[in-house]
Amino acid sequence: MGQVVEDFERRAVEVRKFIRMLARMEQPETELEQGSPGEQRAIRIDEEWLRVGKAAAYLMLYNVVEASLRSAFAELYGTIRSEKLKHGLISKAVRQVWIEQRHRRVSNEDAAPKNYLETAKSLIEDVVVGAVVELDPGRLPGAGSLDAKRIRQILDKHGCQLVTNPRARGGDALSTVKRLRNHLAHGQVSFSECGRDVAIRDLVQVARETRLFMRGVLTSLENYASQKAYATTQR
Repeated sequence: MGQVVEDFERRAVEVRKFIRMLARMEQPETELEQGSPGEQRAIRIDEEWLRVGKAAAYLMLYNVVEASLRSAFAELYGTIRSEKLKHGLISKAVRQVWIEQRHRRVSNEDAAPKNYLETAKSLIEDVVVGAVVELDPGRLPGAGSLDAKRIRQILDKHGCQLVTNPRARGGDALSTVKRLRNHLAHGQVSFSECGRDVAIRDLVQVARETRLFMRGVLTSLENYASQKAYATTQR
């Protein structure tokens, strides 16, 4: 899990530097130099560049959240697989996640009594023969729509207790990050429209609270893994 945390911190720094650059660009005296050496001329910062940059910052924040969460669960699931844990050796919560993931393999197009029966038969057979439990981080719910509420639900499902810094305000900022990210991803607004009414000070606050909340998420998962809370005591 250490590498996951390291990658998260590196990405968080990238976002922070990007926002800092936007803050500098917003200063009235800031100008860019254009042209070859000796023939440079100063040009003012276009207001639309700033709007687009602010919108892009929300996309960057959301990508950090989703990538970090999925990487953390990929690491956790890899640990469970490497320990060759079987159905009877995983916790009740993780067992339920495993069953739900197997059930969700039946897509809407394949949803038929026969296919659900085959899935049930496959599950029963794996339990009987003692197959190693394998979980897929790609089947975590909430792709593209992760906010604090959804992240809590995912951790709760695994039996992981979430503890966060009070300054993260419960991850409320993620609702804004998710909403604006989805508006951009679905083409509901342009980048310029999205960033039009965003103040740098608000963006800084959203980024700070998001970073603090995700640190709590990753630390909670790290503790969960180190305590082997995914396993039963009957090992």
